[in-house]
Amino acid sequence: MKFFKKNSKLLAFVAAIVLVGGFFVNSIFAASAGSWYVSAPSSIQSGSSGTVTVGLNPGSAINEVTLTFTYDPSQLSCGAPNFGGSPFTQAPSAAVTGSGTISVDRALTGGSVGVTAQSKVFTTSCKAKVSGVSASVGVTGHAYYGTSVTPAAASKSISLTAAPHCTQECGGCNPTKCPPRCTACDCPGKSKCPPPPPPPPCTACNCPGKSKCPPAPKKKVVTAGVVAVTAEATDVQYTSATFSLNADKAFQAYIEYGPDGSFNGQTSTVSGSQVSIKDGLLVPGTTYSFRSVSVNGGKKTEGDTSSFTTKGLDISVTVLDKNKKPVANQDITFHSDPVTVKSDDKGVASFTGVQPGTHTVVYNQDGKDYVQTIEVTNNVSGSGSSQTAPVQNFDLTYSDLVVKGGGSSMWIIIVIVVVALVVAVLILKKIMSGRSTGGMLGGGGGKGGLKFEEPTSSTGAGDGIQIVANPDPGTVVAPQDNSGPGV
Repeated sequence: MKFFKKNSKLLAFVAAIVLVGGFFVNSIFAASAGSWYVSAPSSIQSGSSGTVTVGLNPGSAINEVTLTFTYDPSQLSCGAPNFGGSPFTQAPSAAVTGSGTISVDRALTGGSVGVTAQSKVFTTSCKAKVSGVSASVGVTGHAYYGTSVTPAAASKSISLTAAPHCTQECGGCNPTKCPPRCTACDCPGKSKCPPPPPPPPCTACNCPGKSKCPPAPKKKVVTAGVVAVTAEATDVQYTSATFSLNADKAFQAYIEYGPDGSFNGQTSTVSGSQVSIKDGLLVPGTTYSFRSVSVNGGKKTEGDTSSFTTKGLDISVTVLDKNKKPVANQDITFHSDPVTVKSDDKGVASFTGVQPGTHTVVYNQDGKDYVQTIEVTNNVSGSGSSQTAPVQNFDLTYSDLVVKGGGSSMWIIIVIVVVALVVAVLILKKIMSGRSTGGMLGGGGGKGGLKFEEPTSSTGAGDGIQIVANPDPGTVVAPQDNSGPGV
């Protein structure tokens, strides 16, 4: 209690500093406007649909939202929003414009208590209309609870991929057996549907002892009118490839090739042991199917189908947060074909075998995707086996990202300030205690010092010098009696 009375002014000063510091910290860490979020599948096959969820991470209590969801109508077709399971269900006014937006005006929670946790606003089903591209969907808008705030916008990249190619006939017009070629085969009388396969010859051969049944035909692996030709990819570069051709007799043949199982490309016809796809006719980082085609004796015969993959481009991506701090030693994902690598100490992630075109680089922190788009160019130079392609470098800054741990420096500063204040109080208390002791005992004498006084008495007796020991701080000293003899 004595300490508080003696140091009341000092304590009031410290309390004022703490209050000001608390206001400063509160202003820094006060509830923010929050952010929107979009959850969607990483990829959707052409002709198929995926569910996209739009929601809000509120920075404070929210009971009303107005937002606009956007997408590219040439890539996606998104349906009406579904508010099932959403707290924002009271009188939502939503409109699908058909030109790439879904607008929601004043969707309410219907209660006096606002939403404070991450909440879904609506879901929509989006159908992929094309393939081989990356589609972006996003959301912007406002939120309300007494006052209007603008949560941070959000977006999501979806890879639109090609549907699997049909590899077998549609037996009995079953559309689920061979999509998408026979999707209309359920309807009777569809002439475009392939006819049912004819019954196998010698149906009665299933009966034992039927000698009339012919032997099963032998399957031909590689044939060519009069010559069997085989092909092998021997020198594959970024935009060209060379094949070796082999046969046991003289022949004429060429190579058919194409991506995704197609054969829309063709080399020149040769009679030698080698044929090439010329520079620039292939795309880096792409897988092609190929087969030999023999044209001998007026007959055309296709060989076995094989595949090769051209050399891909190399890229280096430096990933930074909004404070230009490297996203170091973290998983970075590269689309369109998702590949994940770990960045180094400087936030650099390297990818190989990349196709030219538009790609997205994604970093996920605490369940939220941070997405940036890059344009990889076809920078191949040279010809044949001398083709080269320098590494392409990209610096990506995620404007809404703060690397985890980046805000701890403010707490460190606050702790240091508090510790410094405590130390200052202890030092000041020590100084004031020393001054108080010196003032009581006179002359600032230290512990164990001496104080010289002239004795006084009413009788004048006892002339001389009196030596008084300076007591230790806190010692109770009895008054000096100078009235006796000899004093």
